[in-house]
Amino acid sequence: MKALKRTGVTAAMAFFLGVGLCYAQNVARQLSDKGLEYAAEGKLAEAKEEFQMALKHDAFYEPARRSLKIIEDVSNEKIKEETAFHLFRGAVHHNRGQLIKAIAEYNMAIKINPDYAPVYNNRGFAYVGKGEYEQAIADFNKAIEIDPKFAMAYNNRGYVYSVKAEYDQAISDSNRAIALNPKLVMAYNNRGLAYLNKGEHEQAIADCSRALEVNPTNAMAYNIRAVAHFYKRDFDKSWDDVYRALNLGYPVRPEFLKALKEASGRER
Repeated sequence: MKALKRTGVTAAMAFFLGVGLCYAQNVARQLSDKGLEYAAEGKLAEAKEEFQMALKHDAFYEPARRSLKIIEDVSNEKIKEETAFHLFRGAVHHNRGQLIKAIAEYNMAIKINPDYAPVYNNRGFAYVGKGEYEQAIADFNKAIEIDPKFAMAYNNRGYVYSVKAEYDQAISDSNRAIALNPKLVMAYNNRGLAYLNKGEHEQAIADCSRALEVNPTNAMAYNIRAVAHFYKRDFDKSWDDVYRALNLGYPVRPEFLKALKEASGRER
């Protein structure tokens, strides 16, 4: 059946999976973004309050957690305040899609504190946005070299490998991220995506289920698992996960819903 034809990572992510946030994550992102604006202006106390409120809405919202860690590192004199300001300014530019400006800010932060791993992690993700994957990997490598226990850097590097269709390397990096931080939900999601694109649907389902054990409101995991069930022709289970994702406010792709309706012979 045409609807069940295997697809590569780009097609699978764009056509069936997409990228979206559930309601709690949307609120957390709005609060976190407001915090970034404050931090970029040097208002760290106000920024800290916004980041903390973001985590009250979504305890697993990593950008807010990482931002609080940067403020903590300033307080502990691990980095200079100016480094943090450049980091936060870069994040604000990144959110606005101004990737060249973001990278310029990260470059200035690196000049001040060249051994601060989060700067390389952030710059690497900006390079991901520009499609410069080898440069992104180089930055994630540097972050890991500085801090071998930096779970998010492994996760992000694994994501890039997945985009490059280097799925075994993606899975390896996800494994490392999970070993370092078993509660890093996005690492289970990313590994699940890699397994999905390898056609290893049971493994993809298992990873999504693990993600949901950590965070039962992780809508992305339901969405990925719905696609994996779809390819296994377990249409009832696929519909169940679609319902859960939709109930959490996740924008399930209309193209996937259409394919599921056609393949299952039911509307809902």
